[in-house]
Amino acid sequence: ALIMAFFPADVLLMVTDNLRLVAIGTPYIRIVGFSYILNSLSSIYIGMQRSIENPRFGMLVFGASMLCNTVGNYVLIFGKLGFPALGVTGAAAATLLSRVVEFVLAFGYALRCRTVPLQWSALLRPGREMLRRFIHYSAPVLANETLWGVGYSLITVIMGHMAASGDLIAAYTVAGSIDKLSTAGIYGIANAAAVIVGKEIGIGSSRESVVRIGKAVCLTAFLFALALGGVELLAFFTLLRPYVLPLFSLSAGAAAMCAVMVYCYAGVMPLHGFSSTMVVGVLRGSGDVRASLLIDNFPLWCMELPLMCLLGLVLKVPNEMFCLCIAIEHLAKAPIGLWRIHSGKWVHDITRSD
Repeated sequence: ALIMAFFPADVLLMVTDNLRLVAIGTPYIRIVGFSYILNSLSSIYIGMQRSIENPRFGMLVFGASMLCNTVGNYVLIFGKLGFPALGVTGAAAATLLSRVVEFVLAFGYALRCRTVPLQWSALLRPGREMLRRFIHYSAPVLANETLWGVGYSLITVIMGHMAASGDLIAAYTVAGSIDKLSTAGIYGIANAAAVIVGKEIGIGSSRESVVRIGKAVCLTAFLFALALGGVELLAFFTLLRPYVLPLFSLSAGAAAMCAVMVYCYAGVMPLHGFSSTMVVGVLRGSGDVRASLLIDNFPLWCMELPLMCLLGLVLKVPNEMFCLCIAIEHLAKAPIGLWRIHSGKWVHDITRSD
């Protein structure tokens, strides 16, 4: 948040050399950076509630946040209901407001929760053993998410330094938004799988039983994502392409690249479903955090990003061909994850006897 507030232009210049995009984005990230603080606190608490089989709470909180963000964007961007039209600044303000709503709801619930009541004395003094265990298991996950997030940010950086970067980034943003709508269910399955696998290990189920459950949830995610990819393609052809894409005022080139990206996202959706559930759900839910770190980041950093640099910055292939690179990560990750799941070495009992 502090980096975004004091050095917004410098951050954007790391992503793109398009000065027009930097000028537009500077006020946005300066404001929206502070939402990260509130979002981190509320998301951690929601994750805890999910782990004790209370997923409804997160659904309600994020639903309220999404509604607030949507209405706020409409009102503040376009100047409705007597508010001034703030454009990009209004979009950032709406995001920050939605995160405030998230935090207030989560904190208010935490004060009244009797299932897992707040222990104020443990906030700053969790105990040496608990702190050691937390660092042991959370550090690889933190490294995983940091590397993965930086890696995906570098995709935008590469695009920002290619020819027709404005069209390419616009296409990537729109196609990514369409894909996020489709993959929300995948991450729901992945988070549920983490709770299911963790509970089975915690109650003392045999390794064979846990492995069977891990394979079952991965297969469920694969089949669900297979159907989801078909729905995404059908929706794109019948609804999104003729009626929704024109609302974004994309150029002809950006629209063509957006279509290629959507085809790639839909094509690898089954593998995306498997790999996300395998990493986020099964491996992390069983405490196999170091393997999930390697499986999640090796294909991205050692295969996808180098190939993108080669094709986009060195060989300067047509942008439509470059768009095909977004499928490489899941094509490479799936066989590695499948081998790990079948090995059964990922089952770790990290529960405490006391």
